[in-house]
Amino acid sequence: MALKVKNIRWNLGLQKQLAQVVNNNLNQSKGDSIMLKFFLKAGLILASFIIVNNLIPLTAYGATKKAVVIGIDQYANLPKLQHSESDAQGFSKILSQNGYDCKILANADATKENIADTFIQLEQQTNQGSEPDVLLFYFSGRGTRIPDDIQADETQDNFDECILPYDAEVNNPRSYIRDDAVSLWLSSIRAKQVFVILDCGFYGDDNISSVKGIGKLPESQNLDGFEITDGLPSDTVIISAGLPNARVEDGIFTGKLVESFTSEDADKNNDRMISLIEAYQYSLKQLQNQQVYNPKNIDVILASLPTLSRLTINSEPEGADIQIFSESTQLNPNDKLKTPVTISLKLGSYKIQSQKSGFFIPAPQTISIFRYDSDYSVDPFKLKSINVIGQIKINSKSGDPLSLDRKKLTLIIKQGDNEVFSETLPVDNRFKFSLESNQWLQPGTEYEVAVTGGSVLNVNPARFTYEGNKDINTSLTAVLDDVPPVLSQNGIEIQPASLVLGDEFSGTIKAQDDGVGLADSVDVKLISSDNKQTFDIPASQFTFQPPGTYKFRQVLKGIQSGKWNISEIKLRDKAGNESIIAGDQIKVSFTVFADRFELGKFYFDAGNYTNALPQFTQIQSKDDNTQYFIALSYYHQSDIKKALETFDLIRVKTNYLGNSRNKEMPQMPRPIANKIWGNMLNNLSTHRTDTAYLNYLASIAEELGRNNDAKMYREYAKKQSK
Repeated sequence: MALKVKNIRWNLGLQKQLAQVVNNNLNQSKGDSIMLKFFLKAGLILASFIIVNNLIPLTAYGATKKAVVIGIDQYANLPKLQHSESDAQGFSKILSQNGYDCKILANADATKENIADTFIQLEQQTNQGSEPDVLLFYFSGRGTRIPDDIQADETQDNFDECILPYDAEVNNPRSYIRDDAVSLWLSSIRAKQVFVILDCGFYGDDNISSVKGIGKLPESQNLDGFEITDGLPSDTVIISAGLPNARVEDGIFTGKLVESFTSEDADKNNDRMISLIEAYQYSLKQLQNQQVYNPKNIDVILASLPTLSRLTINSEPEGADIQIFSESTQLNPNDKLKTPVTISLKLGSYKIQSQKSGFFIPAPQTISIFRYDSDYSVDPFKLKSINVIGQIKINSKSGDPLSLDRKKLTLIIKQGDNEVFSETLPVDNRFKFSLESNQWLQPGTEYEVAVTGGSVLNVNPARFTYEGNKDINTSLTAVLDDVPPVLSQNGIEIQPASLVLGDEFSGTIKAQDDGVGLADSVDVKLISSDNKQTFDIPASQFTFQPPGTYKFRQVLKGIQSGKWNISEIKLRDKAGNESIIAGDQIKVSFTVFADRFELGKFYFDAGNYTNALPQFTQIQSKDDNTQYFIALSYYHQSDIKKALETFDLIRVKTNYLGNSRNKEMPQMPRPIANKIWGNMLNNLSTHRTDTAYLNYLASIAEELGRNNDAKMYREYAKKQSK
């Protein structure tokens, strides 16, 4: 006998199916009239509503919850058990205490008819009121398997699983309750969530009466047990005391399940509620994984645990980290508890440890929690601050006594590459740090103490690791630079050494320092050779190029021409040490000329034609003298072509060729004079009738001492004039 109701609406097909089931049962013995009564009731119900098995997962405590609990150990016709009735009573008590409306049937009350009537009454209550949120069916007793011979729904093993009521008879399948019937009962009540808990077995052992099944294990190797496919709503959660082929012992499964309802260990999420899944997991562990479970990730609250007691922990000062141990296990390895704090604890003995950054670790305290829902406390932890104490020793590079300018020296603390603290060097060269005044301190972190400032040459820093077990004493030594810089050998160069008033001139001064290094600070004083005029080049005109080069560029305005000397150089390093170098130690001079012609003539007279030529060519308005020097400079550079081109620009050439020339001008070399005479003769062909040119040619010949040529060209000019 089987009827499966699953995801079907009332229609003509369902009417035919139900009629066929009723007809089949009419042909059976009177023992089946109980099931017939149920089917007739079910038919009236199905005519008025839709069977729904897309159930709503439910975990809310206080929802409408129904339970049918059956426990049978005193069978009328079968071997007796010892624990099923008491298991059912204990389970029902737990459910009732936690909001379930329980209907319990035990021993002689748990007949097949009474069980069917119980479900019919629940179904009728559903029609008259709202659907329950949760329906829980619990059975503890004997079970068996019989062939699936009415409605072929057992496609895997061809056996229906049966629970055996109080009046079940050996070898009388009509007295059994098939899994199909249980499925139909549970589906008809239309609960939003259905749970089935079976503390029974489906095969037995003739020699051991405490094994809860009846009959031998079928030959099938693919037993499927009590499953959703037997017609249960699709989201039904099934917990069974054993695997489909397992022998289930009396008094084992339910005892562990009920035990979980009061066990702290079962409350895995620490919400003080024992859910069905938590109860299952607890009993599964206790029974060494002998249970079978149909996990649907659907849960419901079965029981609640007593309210935990409260432990209050304080420290002075506040903000200490708290660790709580039960035996050797830390209860809060991931929770950052800081005082003041109140925590909830289970019954037991605990050790409390306290620690705060920058403070010594105080002795731990112990406490016993022996009552639920009570308030406990321990003495406040007294925390003593850890100090970092140190001294700074200051030495000089020269070994001479120091006169410290403390405003220029800084005590710094670094963590790695990051500076976390700094202050002006203390008056007594001592320092003291504690977390109360230095929040940057972190336990277990290494720090470096050093002294910095312009005069610090080097320092042997102190390092310490901030630990929470003892005061830290440290010291460091700093060497200050008191040695002034010195001028490097051949360290002064003026560029150029000769220049014109109003021009820019530049210079380079090289120095060296054995201390912390040079800075961009230098002053230079100039003085004329007659000691009548001075000129200062201030430090602001200098640029510093490490490691020790000072460069400057300056326009000379307001000074006289003539020879100038460097009378003094003042150098300062980063430490503030100053060195003054007098002129008699330097012996560097340069010459200033009134104009560019004088400078060019100075280079020319010195035979430096390369430097002379640019000076002459820079003159804007070039007179004959300037052109003459340009022509001579080209000549001395072997550029005859440019020399001749430039000489042609001279307006009165005779002033530079012979005895009547300007005596202040240098003598024109004979080769260039001959070249000039040759060029003039080359132009004669175009000037044969030009008397002025012929007379000019005669005067050039006279300057060159070519008297016969001069006479000839003058006579020829006279003939042309007639």
